[in-house]
Amino acid sequence: MVTQLDDIRLIKLVQLHPILYDKRLARGQKNSILKDDIWHKLSLQLNCSERACITRWKSIRDRFGKELRRAQENPDETVNWDMFEHLLFLRDHYKQGQTNGEAFLNIKYDPKKRRRGRKRKIDCEEDGPKEDRDDDDADPDEVVENQQLIELVKDHPVLYDKIKIRDSKNLTLKNDSWREISESMGISG
Repeated sequence: MVTQLDDIRLIKLVQLHPILYDKRLARGQKNSILKDDIWHKLSLQLNCSERACITRWKSIRDRFGKELRRAQENPDETVNWDMFEHLLFLRDHYKQGQTNGEAFLNIKYDPKKRRRGRKRKIDCEEDGPKEDRDDDDADPDEVVENQQLIELVKDHPVLYDKIKIRDSKNLTLKNDSWREISESMGISG
């Protein structure tokens, strides 16, 4: 079963664990193990894979940084991103947030309203069986094309296998692989 990841809930859970966002706390082997344990617990609470939670968190965190930078570079513009206010606890962890606290207080914020109950659609399964996936809304041609792309990428481990580090850092091999895939699919690289 595919579930949806609730961004606001993810943010609130991460906020409870400063080790996940405070770079001063995140260093060291012991802390790395602790972080892994926390992500595991959060993934269970959110009913998603650890990878889905971490990936979504990084995306949200990076968007906050961009919005914060944009707001400070253009103080007359209004921040419309609805999650901005939920991430204000991160402000001291960004260079922009630390340099001028007064400028931070002057950020104009007017969130666009989300429709009630709307959650970010993130596939929280890692490798669930294909027949369980909810592809009812997807264009059948797009699903077939995506499956074809996945199968072609599987044939080129240089694109994803970090164990073979020599090959995975070889840009020429990677570019050749993408060219072969694009030619097979009849699309641009």
